[in-house]
Amino acid sequence: MDRVFKIDEEDEKSCCSHAQETMLKLEKVEERLSNLEKTMERKMEEMKNIILNTNSKIIALMEQQRRSMITPKSEFPIYTTDRLAEINDLISESPNNYIELFKRLLNPEGIGKNI
Repeated sequence: MDRVFKIDEEDEKSCCSHAQETMLKLEKVEERLSNLEKTMERKMEEMKNIILNTNSKIIALMEQQRRSMITPKSEFPIYTTDRLAEINDLISESPNNYIELFKRLLNPEGIGKNI
């Protein structure tokens, strides 16, 4: 016993209309996904650039810290008043050369070494 289904003209129009609506919805979903994918790629590129810039800044700061950790030839302790006068003259000539040295010798807690 074979069953035969008949579709009348109204059912066919309804079915086609429903199929077209579904196709339009799918196209909209595909378009939205495509837009989201492009947005994600753009955001990822922005994040990559931010990370690269941050890394270069971190490396520069680390290099600056490394350089500041190198202890220059110490002029201390001073044993004579003549040497004190010499050091005073040297500091007067180029105070920037001695600023980091003094910062390291005089910690935030006070004197860290015998000077």
